[in-house]
Parts: sequence; C-alpha cells; structure tokens
Amino acid sequence: MQRYFFLFALVVWLCGVSEATSPQVCGYTALNGSTVFLRYYPGIKEGDEFIDYGSGEDGICRQRAVCLETFETKIESCNNYKVDCINRNTVKSAFPACCVKC
Repeated sequence: MQRYFFLFALVVWLCGVSEATSPQVCGYTALNGSTVFLRYYPGIKEGDEFIDYGSGEDGICRQRAVCLETFETKIESCNNYKVDCINRNTVKSAFPACCVKC
C-alpha cells in the first residue's frame, strides 16, 4: 500500500512539474498565408522569433514576429528601421539586417 502511495505521489508531482515548464504559444499569420506558432519560455523569459520573407524569393525579409511574455505576438516591420547598405554592418542581429540586400 505504501509503495502505491509513493508511486501515485510521484506521478502527481511529475504532472505538476511538466505543466509548469511547458511553453506557451503565440500565433502569427505569415505574409504567404501560412500559420506559424511561436513559443514563449517562462523559465528563461524568452520567446521564439520568426523572420518573415514573404512570398518573394529575393532573400529580403519583410518583417519579424516575436512571442512576448504576455503571450502576444509583436510584429516589427522593416519600415520601422533605417537600414541601408552603408549601416547594415552595424546591426548585430539578423533582423533588421536582412531588410536590405547589398
């Protein structure tokens, strides 16, 4: 009887731990019409990002979607950044550097 109680308590504890660490999901509709799910990880306080290249094959990105702590999707457009071939090398991340093709 005591073994079964210990096993039951272990299963309940594991279910609680897995629920507390499971990532939350944000939704984003890409420019080509497909749906993308981005996760937010509360343990490291960081969300996934998706760089949207649209339907073009020119290699230039159009916008970026990021999953926030509030489980909302933040969309940043290339139009919000002043990136050109001269200052592109000063940008430290892939976005917004991908907004320009030099």
